[in-house]
Amino acid sequence: MKPYLSPSQLNTACRCPEAYRRSYIEGEKIPPGIAAHTGTGVHAGAAANFRQKQFSHNDLPVADIVEASVAGFEEAVSSRGTSFSDSDRSRGTGLVISEEKDRVARLAEVHAVTVQPEYQPVPESVEQSVRITLPDSSHDLLGVVDLIDEKDRVVDFKTAKRKKSQRDADDSVQL
Repeated sequence: MKPYLSPSQLNTACRCPEAYRRSYIEGEKIPPGIAAHTGTGVHAGAAANFRQKQFSHNDLPVADIVEASVAGFEEAVSSRGTSFSDSDRSRGTGLVISEEKDRVARLAEVHAVTVQPEYQPVPESVEQSVRITLPDSSHDLLGVVDLIDEKDRVVDFKTAKRKKSQRDADDSVQL
C-alpha cells in the first residue's frame, strides 16, 4: 500500500522540516510531554464510551469513563515515555505523573458529564480511519475521525489549556 502523510506529520513538517526528517525519516522518537498523555487519556475514555454508545445509545457510567481515561493515560506514559521540563524534574517525576493522572480523572469526569451526552455517534463512525488517495502522488493522506454524530457533525475532541479560537479551527491541518 502507498505510504501516507498524517496531520501530525504535516504539522511537524510545516513547523520544522528538520524535526520531520529526524522523527519520520530517521525514526528518532522524542517522548511527548505530560500534557500530550493527558489528552490521550481523556480521549481513551471518550472513545470507549462512544464505541459502545453508537449501538447502545446510552453513555457508560461516569466512573467507567474515568477509569478508561486513567488507564489510557497510564498506558501512554508507560509505552511512549515522557519528556519532563526541568521544573517537573525538580518537583519529582513521580509526583508530576500522579498529579496529572488526577487531572485526567477530573477532566474525564467533566467531559463525561457535560460533553459526551451531547453526541450520539452513528454506527461505525468512532475512530474511523479516512484515507484520501492522491493520484500521481507518492503519498496519500490519512486521518482518524473521532466520531460522526446523528446531526452529521464531524467531531474531533482535544484537550488544551485554553479554548481554541475559530481561527485555530480554520487553520487546523487535521480538521
